[in-house]
Amino acid sequence: MNSLGPISELTMDGLRNLMDGSSKTAIVQVLGLSKLECRDRSTHNKYRVKISDGSAVMMTIFVNNAAKCVELLSVRQFSVIKIENVTINSVDLIAPKVVLIFDFSIVNSSVTLQIGTPKEYSDYERSGFSNPGSANKIPPQFLGGGRQSDMGDAHNVATTSIKQSFQQTPANAVPKPAT
Repeated sequence: MNSLGPISELTMDGLRNLMDGSSKTAIVQVLGLSKLECRDRSTHNKYRVKISDGSAVMMTIFVNNAAKCVELLSVRQFSVIKIENVTINSVDLIAPKVVLIFDFSIVNSSVTLQIGTPKEYSDYERSGFSNPGSANKIPPQFLGGGRQSDMGDAHNVATTSIKQSFQQTPANAVPKPAT
């Protein structure tokens, strides 16, 4: 169980902190996701995932464990997740940065609406990190339900088991979910 108690909000300036390197973790909301098929069958699929901290929104790529967990943990639109390992790559000075998410856990899968009115990250940055439509509180009707994963040890154990099996599984094998 989470020692901080139930998580009731997204990380204020979470995307900004990830982008400037001041943090490697953030509580964010998934606004959309799509599978990116890999040509090489020995490489696992990746996911393009649109995430929001309630103020800003950006596209990311979920790779490795994160991509596997998308499928096994049934991540869907509006789920609230905790990003636990991120890298920001930039091909050159002109190209936009690519945000690679390597690990996450589900915080709340019962949310069914968008939190806040986030701006595209580049617009948010140009505005001096200002957005009057910012909101980071998870609506109360989605708190305390049976599907908020930080309130149940069973989900945490399953997530830990899945992550451990990924670390012990060859790259081209598909691990079986913990029972």
